[in-house]
Amino acid sequence: MRVATFPDRGGYGFCRSSSSLKPAIRYNNNYLESEMHLMSRFECEYEANLEKSANFNFTVQDVLSFVGLHAQIDLFHIAFFLRMWSARSGLVIGHLLLRKIATDPKRMTSTGVKYLTQVEAISVDQELFNEYKFSVDQLMELAGLSCAEAFSSRYSKGKVLVISGPGNNGGDGLVCARHLKLFGYDPVVLYPKHSKSELMERLVIQCNGMGIIFLEQLPSNLSQYIGIVDALFGFSFRPPTRPPFDAIIATLSQTTVPIFSIDIPSGWDVEGGPPTEGSALRPDALISLTAPKLCAKYFRGKAHFLGGRFIPPNMASKYDLNLPLYEGTSSFLQL
Repeated sequence: MRVATFPDRGGYGFCRSSSSLKPAIRYNNNYLESEMHLMSRFECEYEANLEKSANFNFTVQDVLSFVGLHAQIDLFHIAFFLRMWSARSGLVIGHLLLRKIATDPKRMTSTGVKYLTQVEAISVDQELFNEYKFSVDQLMELAGLSCAEAFSSRYSKGKVLVISGPGNNGGDGLVCARHLKLFGYDPVVLYPKHSKSELMERLVIQCNGMGIIFLEQLPSNLSQYIGIVDALFGFSFRPPTRPPFDAIIATLSQTTVPIFSIDIPSGWDVEGGPPTEGSALRPDALISLTAPKLCAKYFRGKAHFLGGRFIPPNMASKYDLNLPLYEGTSSFLQL
């Protein structure tokens, strides 16, 4: 039996061939949006290829060989193999395991995606600037666009409150607000502490030019918004939260309006997660930029996205990021 190579996040299945490796099933983790879609895809494509194979049986040794070839194997790949292996034998273990994984909200932890420490996140950024000569505004534009696209994939059009801090995370929020405006949303920006940087001033001017309203204080009626974009703090934040941001986070922690956090839920420790004392945000959605930070392991919301599609392959390999494959030309994906 020949075993086809599995790229980390997508590739071909198995098939018997004495001369070449022929694809049995094409799969990609990016398509695992629902169990129904996943199972119907497997059923149709597997059965079609099974009919073409005269001897499509697998042994325990085949399983061991496969695992030995792939040190980074995750539960999805095991389930994929067992699903095929059990088809002829009448076993259902592969089907059941695959069903379990498809509906597991913590599936990300078994995909091998690396969670960055604060030091690693800073190092990645610095290498992008110094070695690959990206500019801050260039990365901010790409990151903000991916945030807006991810937000629009989850929430219907309406009035959106974007809360931006004075740092780069706040800049991502301003870019996100501008793109949301272009997407047909009605963004309003809360900008409680202005930055004096030229880049941030330009972003404010751009938003003003598109008719985006800026607020100095948090509105008392948050229910008027269909969602809140949290862009106060990024991975350089160190607790505790100070005025005026502490009062903002305290109010947001009580709201029922869904919160969409950019990279780090504001007020969280980049590695330790939500604070053990005081108010803590519990976002509905989180978009990790470049790669998830360690605090993302504490995220218990409904949707975890990955954005910032600008990491060079050599750099991703150097840091062992094990990033999923983006679908087509999309600037974000759901983990």
